[in-house]
Amino acid sequence: MLTYQLSKVISTSLGGVSVPLQKTFSSYSNLFIKEDQSQAYNEYRPNYGTDCPKVFDRIFSYVNSGNDLAIDVATGTGQAISPIAAKFTRVLGLDVSKSQVDNATPFPNVEYSVRDAHDTQLPGGEADLVTVAQAMHWLDRPRFYQEVLRLLKPGGTFAVITYDFGVLQVRPADQKVDYKAVQVQADQAERHLNALWHENWHDRMGPYWAAPRKLVDNQYEDMEPLAPYFEDVRREQLEMPKRVTAEQLEGYMTSWSAYVTHKQKHSVAPDPALRLKEELSRVLHNGGFKSQDMILNQTLTLLLGRKQA
Repeated sequence: MLTYQLSKVISTSLGGVSVPLQKTFSSYSNLFIKEDQSQAYNEYRPNYGTDCPKVFDRIFSYVNSGNDLAIDVATGTGQAISPIAAKFTRVLGLDVSKSQVDNATPFPNVEYSVRDAHDTQLPGGEADLVTVAQAMHWLDRPRFYQEVLRLLKPGGTFAVITYDFGVLQVRPADQKVDYKAVQVQADQAERHLNALWHENWHDRMGPYWAAPRKLVDNQYEDMEPLAPYFEDVRREQLEMPKRVTAEQLEGYMTSWSAYVTHKQKHSVAPDPALRLKEELSRVLHNGGFKSQDMILNQTLTLLLGRKQA
């Protein structure tokens, strides 16, 4: 969701397929400027501090240059800010979207501002940690890496987070229900739920995802490596399970860039997010389950690197 003009069309190989990228990254920022989408971001996107606290345990154990200043780039509405604010003296949350920044969660030691990730205009050599969560695919990465290196102290840490769409599991929320007694029905419901979930984000929304978003499908494995720019590069994957309802998955979908593009092109068409909620609810009801009996289990990928000391 950050702005950078490319001088020419570039492409990247994803699973053996050449995928052309758009001429400008500035066009992608328009996918994240609407007020209602920013509110959906704040309410329905994963909050790393509560949904996957282990990821910041890993990051903080890697940081060894101090805890004076952290900078969260493409901060959105602050999904990664809470654990960082609890650890660092001062935190800067940057995003190109004013709407996202205006809806960001406030903390006493956090300053939010609208800035370009590739040219933040911040003083260099002061940050102990620079993070970017679920946004690296939108950036001109070689140029962004240079800006990260400029911002970091010697020995400072760069942390990148991404996550997939996950799989749905059926686990009764009522602790009195014996799961073994309903496992056959749960397995059957899961197959139908995951078929709908995959059809929704992959097939129905597939034509509306911008090309860089495809990097997320392979958890950034097809992205340029950090190694030429950073030392001690590490990659780790963690599970991020969260109990969700059909209504919450509807809201989550409204935060997607593909959903925004679909709505722009088909303003009078039936709402695909509402359709998803109705389909998921029907499967759960037919299996004898309630909306709150679902768990969305997503895989989170963490990349770490260090600026040369």
